Amino acid sequence: MTLAALGAWLALRDAASPGTPVGPAPRAAPGTLPAGTGPAAPAPVAGQADAEERPVDEGRHSDPSALGALEPPRLRVEFVDEAGRPVEGAVEVEIRGRPALGEGFVSPPRFAARGPRVERELPFPHRVPDDGPIQLAARAARLYGEAGVQPLAPSSGAWERVVLRATSTVTGSVLDARGDPLEGVPILLRDDVPGREAHTRTATDAAGRFTLEALPGRANRLFVGDAAYPWVRAIPIDAAQGPRELEPIRVELHTARFQVLRADGVPARGARLEGIGLEGGRFALELDEEGRATVRTLLAGRWRVNASDAEHGRASRAVEIPLATDEPVLFLLPR
Repeated sequence: MTLAALGAWLALRDAASPGTPVGPAPRAAPGTLPAGTGPAAPAPVAGQADAEERPVDEGRHSDPSALGALEPPRLRVEFVDEAGRPVEGAVEVEIRGRPALGEGFVSPPRFAARGPRVERELPFPHRVPDDGPIQLAARAARLYGEAGVQPLAPSSGAWERVVLRATSTVTGSVLDARGDPLEGVPILLRDDVPGREAHTRTATDAAGRFTLEALPGRANRLFVGDAAYPWVRAIPIDAAQGPRELEPIRVELHTARFQVLRADGVPARGARLEGIGLEGGRFALELDEEGRATVRTLLAGRWRVNASDAEHGRASRAVEIPLATDEPVLFLLPR
């Protein structure tokens, strides 16, 4: 074969092999294998390249429980009395949150433990260690205390100290206008903030007597019957004055009967009856099979009473207590 024929044959071979680079192959670097002679590279996994190139989204791990899953901060508290002596025995502890986030920003966790030293893993909303102290309240036998405590690392050997001070006993009685004892009357102590949970609560016994504990360092107000609509003016209690016996609390209660009918005259059985007294007191109950109810704890004065049924509507009346008649107060629902 002549040189011209050989060149033509090589040209035709190259044209029949698309994608084959023209010209001599690049020389491999010393110590390396020529291209295509080494082991095959593994096939890429779907999404692998994106995952390798995508920056880590740290916001996905902003959950403090995820960041501190290995060693979340703990509550480590030592309870002592006013003399500095360890408080032994049962302790009721309430975690109230942090002042910066507002009191009651989560439902306050409560738990029982045995003193004087209590160590416990903090619930999730309280685990961030840099948000300041956690507000804590604790009760033991006739002792109470509040303090701000700092969350501590599990490796820390420190203990936060909380002083519990003696509570003061408040006793008294509730009598009717004739001097007879009233049993089952709700009695509670709380501060002056409307809607705030009671410090402690009880009810009068068969002799009309009650006993409560006033808390040190708190504004204690005693409410009779109902905190939102008290039967008498709230009574201030100073725990620093020690045990206190109150004068008998007298209330004049009256009885009234009510009946609720639908528009067609049929008794509205199961309907709800609610009342609020302008001089204090309130009630809420369901009507019996005849659409009737009797209330025996009404203070004298004007009352606003509402009868309601989801299917048959609502009716309201102003009622003056005591009633001038023994007949039931009648409500007629609109439908």
